[in-house]
Amino acid sequence: MGKDEKIGFIEGWAEELATDEMLVEPTSILHFGDNSNRLGDYLLQLELYQMLKYPKLRTKDDINDKVDVIVCAKDSILTLGLCLSSLVRQRDIGKIVVVHPHSDKITPFIAKGFPRVITVKEPPNYCLAWARKLGVKYTSSKWVAYVDADIILGKDHLYYIKEMCKIRVDLNLTYTNQTLPVAIEGILTKKRMMKSILPLARPYSEKIFKKGERGFTHNTVFNRETLESWNPQFTHAYEDWLLTQHVISNGGDWIRVRVPNIAYNLQDYDLFTRVAWASAGERIVKKMNFRSMVKRVLKHLIRSIKFLVMYRNLPMFLEQIVIAIGRTHGYFKWDKHMGLQRPQRLQHK
Repeated sequence: MGKDEKIGFIEGWAEELATDEMLVEPTSILHFGDNSNRLGDYLLQLELYQMLKYPKLRTKDDINDKVDVIVCAKDSILTLGLCLSSLVRQRDIGKIVVVHPHSDKITPFIAKGFPRVITVKEPPNYCLAWARKLGVKYTSSKWVAYVDADIILGKDHLYYIKEMCKIRVDLNLTYTNQTLPVAIEGILTKKRMMKSILPLARPYSEKIFKKGERGFTHNTVFNRETLESWNPQFTHAYEDWLLTQHVISNGGDWIRVRVPNIAYNLQDYDLFTRVAWASAGERIVKKMNFRSMVKRVLKHLIRSIKFLVMYRNLPMFLEQIVIAIGRTHGYFKWDKHMGLQRPQRLQHK
């Protein structure tokens, strides 16, 4: 049987496994599209379908295989309690490490009411990237997840992602005889907490990330070796881009997938805030210069004119205008917008 025949056979098998008893469609958990045609990717789909259809096949080692969670929070009065409530109900959950700034008194007060939660206070002059790294020291499981404080995860959300990570690690061992970095993030449904006249950012789609692209750490599971080997620079923004490049540059995979049960992102960030945040992060982390920023802004302005004149699409016209203004604001107001005025000469310990 040739490679193409094997792939066709596996695809057909996966279709048969996707019965009405399952929570997902055949290609909705992990669809690679044109990004990859490796046989291993189809095996990953197939093994995941088997795990969902026959959960009793899990071994004792699988049952004891926990995932520790790191939550970086700062004065998260409205969302932290909801986030932790969803985390303690997750299947195969281990420790929940809540990392908070040195001056934050609210976060530990909220977190102490939940089981399995460990609160960690950052030293003075810390940043978000170093806080994420600090939380790893207080975990002990083979799998570690970053979850934002404004996320509510659906039932077994982290369990499904962890199982995907396990299969991906096994495939890497089979093909390369190495334990390569693995990061898998789930797609979230946005739910705005407060009304705003500005549009929300568009939902994200499934994909395999390439070098230079940015994954997110709002509900992402890693194998432990990935985070232990990461040594980030000082930054309050775009630390997820640094982590994405660390994974990919070391031969690993960063994958975004759709998980069966719905999980919500409660952040009320509109499109302008998200774009401004990204532009500020690119300036400090990716060293984006003024010329590059101007090119991007002009590109969005040209698009806005096309949508208005050629297609008479007012919503898309307004979206491109908001993106152009947001990019400009984030570039020039990066210190105020991001709070990055702390000295960058400090060394991470």
